[in-house]
Amino acid sequence: MSFKILDLGIAASIFLALYVLYNVSSIYIFIKKGWKSVYTFLLIYGLIRVGGQISGVGYAAAGYYEWKWLIAYLIMSAEGYFTLVLSTLYFLVKEQMIVFGKSPLMKPLVWKMSYRVLFHYSLIPANAMIIAGGCMLTGLTPGEKEYNHQLVTSKALRSVGSIIFLLNSLSVAGLTLYNYFVKRLRTKTMIVLMFIIPFITVRGIYGILSIFYDEMSYFKIQNYFDETSSAKLTIYEYTLALAMEFITAFSLLSIYWLKRWTHEVDAVPKGDAENLTDKTNEVATTYSDETSAPSAPKEHGLAYRIFSKTLIGRLVIYLKNRK
Repeated sequence: MSFKILDLGIAASIFLALYVLYNVSSIYIFIKKGWKSVYTFLLIYGLIRVGGQISGVGYAAAGYYEWKWLIAYLIMSAEGYFTLVLSTLYFLVKEQMIVFGKSPLMKPLVWKMSYRVLFHYSLIPANAMIIAGGCMLTGLTPGEKEYNHQLVTSKALRSVGSIIFLLNSLSVAGLTLYNYFVKRLRTKTMIVLMFIIPFITVRGIYGILSIFYDEMSYFKIQNYFDETSSAKLTIYEYTLALAMEFITAFSLLSIYWLKRWTHEVDAVPKGDAENLTDKTNEVATTYSDETSAPSAPKEHGLAYRIFSKTLIGRLVIYLKNRK
């Protein structure tokens, strides 16, 4: 296949192949775990991303003026990012349910809605604003009459939506660190959730920067007419967005294999905390600070030792020791 936008076509094709391979694994896990599993989010994400990459390849092959391909890419990119951010919270909630038998993130907070529900509902309008803001600029050029007005509105919508996504990602990051270091929820899932923090954060920051820096804007049509601008745009988009998402999604998917190889519990027990199975009680005893786990273990992992050297880490340890 020949591409009218060569660098974009090559990058889109590479990530299309990567996401196809990713989906092979996610489909296998989906078959094993069933549709009610949190891994279903990762399968949905992978399928959406494949569709997005097909749109990216189509746009690179069709050329600059076939902006309908670009709109399809925009919508699927936003939906994929939405699904990925949502899945990070659900993995945390699931791990709390496995180990403690309940999750405080599912307790009613405002209008009888839990943090998990509020998190989900806040992403829906944010997702809509990103899509609407991006579509407003697609196909427009600076010489057109309505361009300036549309540009201001587009930036406002995309900014608000992207900030909401970033804040939600940071909230999951904070909850992950709190549960790992303070609540002593130290499982394979928690290690993976800590590992992906920088990647999902970079993705969120890029979403905001791309609104205000023209070289990073995937929806500024002028970036495709100059080879240098097109190459820079491709590098920004596929290193700061696509690569960050892929590493995050692949890491979350690897939790299934890590738990399978180490025989760690990977299913929420039926019933409440008093009716947990023996195997789950054993895990809870190991990781929960509410059971017989020692308050000051003799040995700490590398992540704990590094975190304890930081200012935030010392503050967390100080507050923990005061309890």
